[in-house]
Amino acid sequence: MQRGKEPTMGQHFSHDEAFPVIRRLIIEISKSTNDFVTHSELVHSFAQDAEGSRLLQVVVEGDKENRPREWWASNMIQWFSQRYTVTEKDGDGSSESVQEFLRRNDKDGYAYKPRTRS
Repeated sequence: MQRGKEPTMGQHFSHDEAFPVIRRLIIEISKSTNDFVTHSELVHSFAQDAEGSRLLQVVVEGDKENRPREWWASNMIQWFSQRYTVTEKDGDGSSESVQEFLRRNDKDGYAYKPRTRS
């Protein structure tokens, strides 16, 4: 896992490592469903994805609290959502996420869909 890229989440992972995987999964899943991708779908897909799984393995191995992979996948997606919210509220639209994805609040968290079909 690369270090030195900011921000890091408690030295477990960086946005630069997790967010591209999340972005790619939203696009891939949305292509097949033509719908918003839920938090639960993202957690499951992140854990099944080769790159996501590699990142989760490193994070879980370094976790002194022994939290499961699914907890970490959910946490990474929650940070993705948090950055979206902060940028959206700032109103500057500078976040790649805000520019790239529509978002709605679902029963299990936020769901995402590409603004334009890729």
